[in-house]
Amino acid sequence: MKKNILIFVVFMAVGFLGYKYLFGGGRDFASEEAIKISSTESIFSEFSKNEASANKTYLNKVVEISGKITQVDTDSNSILIDGKVYASFKKSDFQNFNENENVKIKGRFLGYDDLLEELKIDNCTVIK
Repeated sequence: MKKNILIFVVFMAVGFLGYKYLFGGGRDFASEEAIKISSTESIFSEFSKNEASANKTYLNKVVEISGKITQVDTDSNSILIDGKVYASFKKSDFQNFNENENVKIKGRFLGYDDLLEELKIDNCTVIK
């Protein structure tokens, strides 16, 4: 009986630690050092020339980019910058954005969507 209880406790502890390792303690993107991107055109041309190389440089890394807002979607808490960068925000970080307003954001780079021809960034925050 004691052996079964010990096995159960060890199994639960391993399961809990495994869960915390895989899903707990997410990254704090706002406090991470960002790769500064000079313009949407520069990063877009990097992906046009060599997508594999650009993915190695930017994929799943925190990037900082600035540009003009071309579209605001309050339903999905997202904006489109210079018509090429889709940036999504957590609901708590989404602000009242206006089209044609300049903005500087920081977030995790997800990749290039060749179907929509957009660069995707999530977990964005506004840099003032």
